[in-house]
Amino acid sequence: MSDTRLPDDLPEDELLAAEYVLGVLDADERRRVERRARSDGALQRRIEAWEHRFAPMLADEREEAPPATTWDAVETQLDRMIRFRSPAAAPSASARGVSRLWKWFGLGSFGLLAASLAMLFVVTQPRVGPPSLAAVIAPEGGAALYAAVIDPRTSRATLIPVSAGADAAHSNELWLIGADGTPRSLGLLPTEGPAEVVVAPELLVGGGGAALAVSREPPGGSPTGKPTGPVIGVGQLRRI
Repeated sequence: MSDTRLPDDLPEDELLAAEYVLGVLDADERRRVERRARSDGALQRRIEAWEHRFAPMLADEREEAPPATTWDAVETQLDRMIRFRSPAAAPSASARGVSRLWKWFGLGSFGLLAASLAMLFVVTQPRVGPPSLAAVIAPEGGAALYAAVIDPRTSRATLIPVSAGADAAHSNELWLIGADGTPRSLGLLPTEGPAEVVVAPELLVGGGGAALAVSREPPGGSPTGKPTGPVIGVGQLRRI
């Protein structure tokens, strides 16, 4: 298995630029960043890169107040995510900086969850190769069930459950739906704690137009290779 631990040498300016773009800095901090960016070309380029990266995620987001319990759930899952990716390491400055960005969630748009999770991956891995893909899996008009990020470089998808409840009689199964509308199983999902699944590289071709879906299946998953139970959530994949 490849080493996916969070790096300890993540540039502070990278997190600072992301925080500025996401609007989680207070007024004084924002003014300091703006003053510095006017004379610091590297910081200005980082800010512009984050603005470009998040533009697709922010273009059509609707404002929606999530349940009060969502905040606690997200913080809990983020802590688990950090331990999941770095079980032997104490939280680094990078991890703490990423954790701070969950304040962005308080803006009230569920779509921002995917961008926040995506940011965790983008800022902690080298920026080479194709862009990552992110999605919020949710029922139409309902609360987010899972946040997902696919890294095409490793062909792995990481998911964090937000409010993905299930019962002992059913399993939640993840599906990738391509442009042809055909669902392809990516495996079963836990109802708590992060999960990592492998995505065949050929399924990611043209991934910007694909979607992720979760169906409720018998224990062990669909017996037919296709969704047999109700689809409880869908999320469009977006390049970031």
